[in-house]
Amino acid sequence: MAKVKEYLVRFVRFLGFRRNSEYVKEHLNTANVRMTISMCLIIATIEVWMIIRQTTKYYIPRVQQGRIEAGFANFWSYTSNFWLFLFISLSILCFAIGKLYIKKQKARFILNMVFGALAMVSALMVIYLSQIGTFSDWSDLKHIYTNFFTLLIYGLGALYAFCVMFYSCLAYFKKVEDLFLCQTIVGLFGVACLVFGVMVSFSDFLGTVHIGGVEVLQNKQIICFLTMIVYCGVLVVYRPIVSITMLGGVFYLFYRLLLSVESVRVLPDGDRVNYLTFVLMLVVVVSAMYAQRINDAIKSESLEYKAKYDDMTGLYNFDHFLTLVKEEMTSSPNESSKKAFLFCDLDDFKSYNDRRGFAPGNELIKKVGETLCEEFGKENVAHVFADHFVAFVQQEGFKEKIEDVRTKTLNIDPEIAVHIKFGGYFFRLADEDPRRAFDKARYACALCKGKDDVNFVLYDEALHRAYHLHRHIVHDLDEAIENGHIRPFYQPVVWAKDGTLAGCEALCRWEDPRYGFISPGVFVPALEGTRQIQKLDAAILEAVCRDIHESLEKGLPIVPISINFSRLDFELMDPVSVLEGFVKKYSVPKEYLHVEITESALSGDIKSLTASIQSLRDLGYAIWLDDFGSGYSSFNALKEFQFDVLKIDMQFLSNFATNKNSGVLIETIVKMCERIGMKTLTEGVETEEQREFLDSVGCGRLQGYFFGKAMPLNELQQKIADGQFVVADHFE
Repeated sequence: MAKVKEYLVRFVRFLGFRRNSEYVKEHLNTANVRMTISMCLIIATIEVWMIIRQTTKYYIPRVQQGRIEAGFANFWSYTSNFWLFLFISLSILCFAIGKLYIKKQKARFILNMVFGALAMVSALMVIYLSQIGTFSDWSDLKHIYTNFFTLLIYGLGALYAFCVMFYSCLAYFKKVEDLFLCQTIVGLFGVACLVFGVMVSFSDFLGTVHIGGVEVLQNKQIICFLTMIVYCGVLVVYRPIVSITMLGGVFYLFYRLLLSVESVRVLPDGDRVNYLTFVLMLVVVVSAMYAQRINDAIKSESLEYKAKYDDMTGLYNFDHFLTLVKEEMTSSPNESSKKAFLFCDLDDFKSYNDRRGFAPGNELIKKVGETLCEEFGKENVAHVFADHFVAFVQQEGFKEKIEDVRTKTLNIDPEIAVHIKFGGYFFRLADEDPRRAFDKARYACALCKGKDDVNFVLYDEALHRAYHLHRHIVHDLDEAIENGHIRPFYQPVVWAKDGTLAGCEALCRWEDPRYGFISPGVFVPALEGTRQIQKLDAAILEAVCRDIHESLEKGLPIVPISINFSRLDFELMDPVSVLEGFVKKYSVPKEYLHVEITESALSGDIKSLTASIQSLRDLGYAIWLDDFGSGYSSFNALKEFQFDVLKIDMQFLSNFATNKNSGVLIETIVKMCERIGMKTLTEGVETEEQREFLDSVGCGRLQGYFFGKAMPLNELQQKIADGQFVVADHFE
């Protein structure tokens, strides 16, 4: 039963009983319009040839023989049908070319109106002909049918011409291109072709030949009808049920028309079989063409949908949205100055995915998209990627709508509060690049991420300066590295017992010729956000190896240098191979390099990180844990990984003088490290009191402004030479 139902559904769909989208309808209509071009060229050529033939074979000889008078009326009586079809074919040819290839509405309007008017005038000539008695002969069947078909053709021609001109007026004055009216125009042309074929073939079928001085019916010439039915079949491809009904109905009517002739009561069986076979074959061809066009339309619609819309949310995708915004700004520059770009981002969406899972996370994104559409309109919202959206909205009243979106978003999940952040940018120039405007709105939004009390940031003059600095950092990083604007500075690390120099930490400094000193607090987040931080860290690592090599070559004092690897370094490059490559390139002894791994790196891919740390240890590098206590995984890290030195974060000393708990915690950490075989180093030492305390609790190494800020290598070497720093006799 299920199989029967399936086949029945397929058959019904084959007949065309399906709901087509507007895109598919337009695709089918465009295919029909495109097909008319070649058909009209053929028909126009035939009509010109027929006008010449009728004129030279019938009209001119009869005038020369004195059988008729020379004049327009008699000339028109011999050629009127051909002129009508010539103008109709030229009219629909211009209509099709204009619709498909001519972008300027004015040019299309003029073409359609001129040739539509010619077709209309040609059709209305029937009024003139009726006055001179052209249709006065109704004496026999041939003339009755001929007069009827002629009147029908002229009526169809007039209706066709009216539709063309009406369609052109709508398109030009109202900017509306009616699909049904376009289909009607093509359909009327096809029906007119069929009627013309019936009329001519019926006349030819009843035509006579002289055999032995006797006038005999031909009864065979229906080629014009067969030709026109083929034209109509391949020209007007609608639903198969329509094509089958139209072609089958016209063929049956023509067949009954032939049988109405007294001398042709019964057609030979061979002719009937041939005609029936011909129509069946045409129906199959037309149905196959429809099926092919439907498949092409559906595939094309799918591809176009993917090119314009986001699969998850059904909203515009980002690229298509920018195209639409640019078109709107070009067409209405004054209105664009009243618009704003809004970049929307869910705060801590990764945490929501971790708690709920990816499927609920996707549902959340869909609901946020729906909420944005409710407030700003679906045509003004796009899904950029992940949990990011963009909207192109009116400046007036948008803040109230932002608050409504925030409230509705918070209520999506009653158990987990979902916060949405916004960055805004007001257009300043009519020809401003939408992509640049989007970047500015996104930059503004990034400034309120992770801040509970900030939900919206507007891009202003201060942000404008910061934004250009951000773009300079992101886009000119490679140039800055190449030109030496980025280089390592070295901050001293001393032994707590005697204050001798135990080593240095390499810290990155960017001294730009245009912006001056750029703080690491500015360029590090920018490079992390654009996933370029590994370039910076690799450049600093190479510079450190080069400095050590040159110092060894010159015989200058050398202390171990610690270099930093972050979580992104392990994601975006292979730190082990990069480090080994530079060490071999500059022949650096491994005891002069200590590898610091930030605590935040331990929240990434633990398996991969464990393998990398073990590889570094096997290669002979000392491994330090940096920023201990700044995150939430500190003690878990000590359980899972083995480190040589633990660096206590400077936050423990931030309120050392007023908070006794700071000292207790530091002492506890130092004692714990002693028990598990780790040495300690405390950052951020700024006073003698802090130094004495750390020495008393057994912290081995100290680092901070009390001993010296980060400095260039030449300054460090000069201070060693001047005796301000005494290099220790041991480094472990």
